[in-house]
Amino acid sequence: MNKKDYIDAINEIKADDKLKKKTIEKLTTKKTKVYAIPKKILSAAAVFVLLFSFVYMNNNMKKENLIEENKAIAKLPTVGSYENMKAMVEKSNEKSRIYDYDTVFNEGTISDGTMKSAPEVSIEKSEYSTTNVQVQGVDEADIVKTNGDYIFYYRKHEYELSIIDVKNNEVIKTIEYEDIIPSEVYLNGDKLIVMGRYRQKEASKVRARTYSYRYTTKVIEYDISNINDIKTVREVEVEGSMVTSRMIGDYVYIVSDKNIYTNLLEDEDLLKPRFKDTAIGEEEKCVEYVDIQYFPDTLANAYMMVSSFNVKDTNKPMNVQTFLGNADEVYASTENLYVTCVNYTEVNEFMGVEYTTYQNSTKVYKFTLNNGDIQYVADATVPGRVKNQFSMDEYDGYFRVATTYRSKETLYKDLNNLYVLDENLNLVGQLENLAPGESIYSVRYMGDKAYMVTFEQVDPLFVIDLSNPTEPKVLGQLKIPGYSDYLHPYDETHIIGFGKDTELDGESVKTKGFKMALFDVSDVSNPKELHSVKIGDTGTYSELLSNHKALLFSKEKNIIAFPITVRETQNNSNYYKKTTFKGAVIYGLSLDKGFEERARISHNQEESVERIIYIGNNIYTLSQDLIKITDMSTMDTIGEIEL
Repeated sequence: MNKKDYIDAINEIKADDKLKKKTIEKLTTKKTKVYAIPKKILSAAAVFVLLFSFVYMNNNMKKENLIEENKAIAKLPTVGSYENMKAMVEKSNEKSRIYDYDTVFNEGTISDGTMKSAPEVSIEKSEYSTTNVQVQGVDEADIVKTNGDYIFYYRKHEYELSIIDVKNNEVIKTIEYEDIIPSEVYLNGDKLIVMGRYRQKEASKVRARTYSYRYTTKVIEYDISNINDIKTVREVEVEGSMVTSRMIGDYVYIVSDKNIYTNLLEDEDLLKPRFKDTAIGEEEKCVEYVDIQYFPDTLANAYMMVSSFNVKDTNKPMNVQTFLGNADEVYASTENLYVTCVNYTEVNEFMGVEYTTYQNSTKVYKFTLNNGDIQYVADATVPGRVKNQFSMDEYDGYFRVATTYRSKETLYKDLNNLYVLDENLNLVGQLENLAPGESIYSVRYMGDKAYMVTFEQVDPLFVIDLSNPTEPKVLGQLKIPGYSDYLHPYDETHIIGFGKDTELDGESVKTKGFKMALFDVSDVSNPKELHSVKIGDTGTYSELLSNHKALLFSKEKNIIAFPITVRETQNNSNYYKKTTFKGAVIYGLSLDKGFEERARISHNQEESVERIIYIGNNIYTLSQDLIKITDMSTMDTIGEIEL
């Protein structure tokens, strides 16, 4: 929303006149640098040259007109009343349209396992893999967790959570779900936490025979101290669909959001966001309008809820913070949470011609996290959009964020930027206009360095120095065919890239098979591709390219494993591809010899392996109907568990 929209909405709100005046003054007195582009040019060629020069002559200029100053305030204002809420949402709805759809399912029942078991396999209890996460000490939920004694695996096709006894290699419990659609789980000591989505139908109180569907994020916590007598010890429910979650220590933090639909605006009660926590009772609680916060100069037709609860203290009430706003991508350190929202500004003219398109920017909201306490700190806006959570990082009190930006001033070509903000989200450093015409495909921060991959026809890997937060700079770059969707540290001077191989086909780029590469960045001014391996042809796919949790990596055990579906060319045809393998691949890696394929583990050609974990000396590959057990030393199959 622009300032005029916000000022109009402010004037419709029943608030103190002094507060209105103060808010509007802040909006209207902000200094903005405006670049004017001449409209009368003798020829189209001259227009292009002038615009092209305009973009690149300003490469080193700060985009003060695009980077909003942060809004660090002690306390956010609140909506206050139903009338205020309605006025703000209606103003926001003038600029956007929102719709809703989904399917419905029910609560879990626990049954004894009756599945076939595999022969007993000895293991070392204390040694097992954990979920591949972005930040050490910040756990991320996944479809499988293990504590070395048991495997907890959510099977999405069956809406069941299977609990596998590792010692006896058998399914001992199955929790079935009907109304709730689980997505991921956490494991914390003797507590199992299942995260899911719930939908219910509600009748309108103001419109006869009118119904709406309400979506909530539902969490069920189990006590698994006695695996033969699993008990539900807590349920929490918050408004909206879950964007993501994190677990830090004994606290689970949930970010959810919910669109505010037009039909809700006439119902004062249904418009209020709700939550439920069995720690304080079985009844739903409403978040009152005096407790709904909003961000100054930002209009939104959605609720963003940031909630937390203690998994060990099931009597401690859940903390629920509600804001008017949206949530897209989330980054969390052990102390802070950063939530982003992409804003699109409509542009209706380009080079004197009517031309509807959008330029983007990203709003960043910062919250402190402290033993379940959630406090808003500041927000800021940077040009462009973030790729995913790995585009963001926090280091030594500074927040770093990489974006891809497109606007009228860039001739609607992508430019890539990296911004450094201080603890109050004040801009302190920036590096802009990297790889014009390309987009960011992956980013990884390692201490005071950032590694960025962009792509259009080749894969430039940029090594960026962030040791001086006020002056980030490119130290070196490497251009090779292909691109990396995910970067994973191997050691302090080597990074593994997972992505796709490509080749030029005339003036177009042809995407080929899966590619894994080891980059040597010991000489920051001259990064090198030390080793690489290519798997399959066009159509080859791995979940790892879109979900880092699909990777099993252990440098100590020399294991790089991930699920993959391999498609290969048949009969020398450029068009006919056949699936030749579906399962998991396991590689070893040494700096001298490079990648070495150690095993391919297939369950069957119809069944995709979803995750690979290890316990002791055994590797477990998990698919919807089967778990295979492989000896890590010999890579021989030593057992199977039917699910």
